[in-house]
Amino acid sequence: MTSKKGLVRTGARSTIKAALSALTTADAAKHLEKIAEQWTEAEDLIDTNATAWRLQAAFIDDYVAYCEALHPDAEAWGADALLFDRLSGYLSFRVDHAKGTKGGKVKASTLEWWRTMLIQGVIKSIGEAETVASILRGTRADHKDGLAYRLKLFCVGLVKQHKLDRFSDDRKFYGRPELTLLLLGIEARMNRSPFEVESCVQLQVLLPLSFFTGVRPASLVRSEKTSGFAQVQDLAIVKRGPTSFTIELDVRHLKGFNAALQRGQKQKWILHSVTKNHNAMFDLGACLIPWLIKRGVVQEAESGDRLQQ
Repeated sequence: MTSKKGLVRTGARSTIKAALSALTTADAAKHLEKIAEQWTEAEDLIDTNATAWRLQAAFIDDYVAYCEALHPDAEAWGADALLFDRLSGYLSFRVDHAKGTKGGKVKASTLEWWRTMLIQGVIKSIGEAETVASILRGTRADHKDGLAYRLKLFCVGLVKQHKLDRFSDDRKFYGRPELTLLLLGIEARMNRSPFEVESCVQLQVLLPLSFFTGVRPASLVRSEKTSGFAQVQDLAIVKRGPTSFTIELDVRHLKGFNAALQRGQKQKWILHSVTKNHNAMFDLGACLIPWLIKRGVVQEAESGDRLQQ
């Protein structure tokens, strides 16, 4: 009598054989092309990981060389009272002599990456769990005497002392032509099926908002824990004249900025509606207001100045 597992295995083999029997020459060619693309992507991923590993190995080697030059009598990763002095000294020395990608100073995020690699070096080199925990956490209840906290505090001081840039350079990932193609593609997708309307309307709101603010679409909605980027109550439509209005957006949190050394203040972003130099395709209100009405947020309004939940 065949067991359930045997039946599953038999069914799996039958499914594969049936798929192979139905495979045409064109399907086989597409499959081989897909495998080639997947292999290329895998090679790129492997190369990226290998490059990161080489950078980390070179960074650790430089730390050992620093200790040999300036602390010849001490072990680079020795669990002694001067471990913090060696690590912090190396970070300070590297900030003084390393150059950023454009030849200037390194950024605060680079310094944070260095600090993380040093902490990983301590964990790997010492190895013993209890010893590592006592070094990183310290003996105080708030862990402020631990190596991890002291090193992070030292990095904050380096950022302020050297006036390191805390944010990435502005980069143009896409412009109005690319956004136009995206919006036209969304409209075409919406016309194909009524089941696509709900998600497409939301995309029509998120993409222009992302375009105007420079924030990733994924960061415009839910984010870590209980915080969020934008909620309905953060949006307000303010009437400026008979045919003009602005959209005000209160920004409380930006996903990806949690590791910033200083918290950003609450901001109010003002997005203008269509002007003679502003194509109607890019008018956020043209898609935002119908979306709010569809969600039941904006029911009706007189000639009032403000629409908000």
